[in-house]
Parts: sequence; structure tokens; C-alpha cells
Amino acid sequence: MRIIFNWFWFLITGVSFAQTLHFEAISTNFDLPSKECYNIVKDSKGFLWWSSEQGLSVFNGSKIKVFNRQNGLEDKASYALAEDTQNRLWIYGANRTIYFHKNGKIHKAPFSDFIKAKTSSFETPYSLDVTNKGKILVINTNKSTFEVDLQTYKVSS
Repeated sequence: MRIIFNWFWFLITGVSFAQTLHFEAISTNFDLPSKECYNIVKDSKGFLWWSSEQGLSVFNGSKIKVFNRQNGLEDKASYALAEDTQNRLWIYGANRTIYFHKNGKIHKAPFSDFIKAKTSSFETPYSLDVTNKGKILVINTNKSTFEVDLQTYKVSS
């Protein structure tokens, strides 16, 4: 019995020690605009996007590009991120403004002003979720929720 136990123990520990994980740290020395990150998304191209107090950043595998007030974002901070089936990255900014990234540029969403008018300035953007029915859910901290049809941009609450 002891031989079986030792053999079993050898197999378990041998397999567990054989697995190694590789991590590479990215720091503010790597041109990150902020040490604080609110959301991270890996898009369909394999790029890493993260929202922060200083805007939106994308890492393409070799360099980081930052989107901020100088190149498309009206908000200083971005909080929530989601990618839709048309490969648009949706961004929910700190001032309750919604944007999307397409073809290298940031665009303000056509329905953004409508949602901003329907929410309180005391609300904070909480989440964006793309559904499998071609809609995006926009959720705020007080749990006010809007559903937007991404074909027609019709908003319902």
C-alpha cells in the first residue's frame, strides 16, 4: 500500500511542479498614464485595453497608445469597456459620456447625450455589457439601466 501511495504522490507532485507560469509586469515606466485601472478588455485582435483615471490605453503587443482629451475623449477618466460583434470597443467615460473606438479613432456615441440627460450628475458609470442580441446595457452606480439597440441606437430603460 505504501508503494502505491508513494507512486501516486510522485505523479501528483511531478505534474504540479512541471507547470510554470510566465508573467511580465507592465509599470508606469512603460508609459502607462495612470497607476489606477478600472477595467481591462482583450479585444478580438488580441489587443489589451484598459480604462483609467487618465483616459483609455491600448497595448498592441509592442507599444501603448493612450486616448485622452487631446485625441478623442472628452472625459478625463474612462470606467467601463465592452467590445461588440462589429469589433467596436465601447467606452463609458466618467462624465457619463459613451464613446466607441473604430478604425483607430474615438467617436462619441449617437445616443450618449440622451443617456446623459436621463441620469443624475451624481451617478457614476458602472458597467457596459454587450448582449448576444446586438444590444448594449449601460449601467450606473445607482443601478439605473439603459438598453441600446446597436443597429438603430434606440434607447430603452
